[in-house]
Amino acid sequence: TTRPGEPGEPETSLPPAVTTTEMPVTSMEPPMATTKASTSEPPLTPPMTTTDAPPIGSPIGPLPNASGTCEFDVEPLTGYYWDEACEDGLLGCNADGRSMECRYCGGGDYASIPCPPSSCRFPNEPVTPYYWDMDCKMGMLGCWADGVHEQCRFCGRHPYTSIACPTGVGVRPPPAALCDFDHEPATPYFFDPECRTGMLGCLADGKNEGCRFCDWGVYGKIKCPKKETSCTFATEVTVPHYWDENCQMGMLGCFADGMHRQCRFCAARPFEDVECPTVVAPPLHNCTFPNEPVTPYFWDDECKLGMLGCWAD
Repeated sequence: TTRPGEPGEPETSLPPAVTTTEMPVTSMEPPMATTKASTSEPPLTPPMTTTDAPPIGSPIGPLPNASGTCEFDVEPLTGYYWDEACEDGLLGCNADGRSMECRYCGGGDYASIPCPPSSCRFPNEPVTPYYWDMDCKMGMLGCWADGVHEQCRFCGRHPYTSIACPTGVGVRPPPAALCDFDHEPATPYFFDPECRTGMLGCLADGKNEGCRFCDWGVYGKIKCPKKETSCTFATEVTVPHYWDENCQMGMLGCFADGMHRQCRFCAARPFEDVECPTVVAPPLHNCTFPNEPVTPYFWDDECKLGMLGCWAD
């Protein structure tokens, strides 16, 4: 059209080139382009920032957690678990402020939400079975099993054989260094790693070779170890504790390991009114976290319970 010429020439050349020849090509290519777009574009979408952009730019706080576990800056005393059925508005959901599926349960305002056994928090998984018992109170056999939650309770394995495990809570095999009697014997016993089958008193429980009778009847020449003066936890606990001969059942912190009334928690919440001996007391004027948080913190002598940020550990 930019080229000057006779009027008849553009009119005869343009229709075949544009209308007759190119239009069919143009009408055939869009479906091909559409087919390619539908198969190639979706895989390119996930790496783009369009999905992640709203949380990054939004005022609601930390990024959501897709790991299937709650992520608290400070471990709460309230039970919690991962609930895929959680949604905005349901009681206890979004407990950690990061993931809607993270849900409080089993105590306080969330007592109506039953906790699964996984709500107990052990540094290392114990061999003794356990579950969440809403009726647990300090001083009851097996309660406070994880050293964090009063409702976390051992069951089904000596010395908790009197506590029946709920359906679905399996009884694990006993550890190699413990006796496992079906019924507590009157004869004293202890665990002797030097025991061998056939030696006097060994295999006392009929299950573990190292379990040995002592100090009674035919076992009189086998001396029992000295009286225990230390706590015996199924797994390591982070709460400070010590041996208190004045402990009585029902006193705050006593019976901490679920086996000895003299074993007592101290200093850490909710046992802050129980003073620890110097050797086990946490350092004064310092925060003491079971796990180091990502949120910065400091010691503030003017802090009071209820003030924003106080009692962080």
